Amino acid sequence: MPVDYEEAKKKLSALIKQCPVCAQNQWGLLPNSFSMPIVDLDSKKMHLGGEMVPVLVLACQKCGHLELFNPMHLGVYSKPSPSAEGTQAPGTSR
Repeated sequence: MPVDYEEAKKKLSALIKQCPVCAQNQWGLLPNSFSMPIVDLDSKKMHLGGEMVPVLVLACQKCGHLELFNPMHLGVYSKPSPSAEGTQAPGTSR
């Protein structure tokens, strides 16, 4: 996933100050981005291989508490070009 991690760190440091669990301010952005499948709440079914939501994970270095953020909402995600072979932007379906 094309994410500008340096820009994400700047934006997240402005949003998150104190850990809600241990009250420390020792955060680290995990080096990988993740995807969460979208679940149909009416049928309570998860469609693997379907539409996904991209996720950045911020971890408290003191206690391990995790905070999840959508990089598209933060403005740090750029969709791959259509010419990128065999890739699909998260949040889109085929």
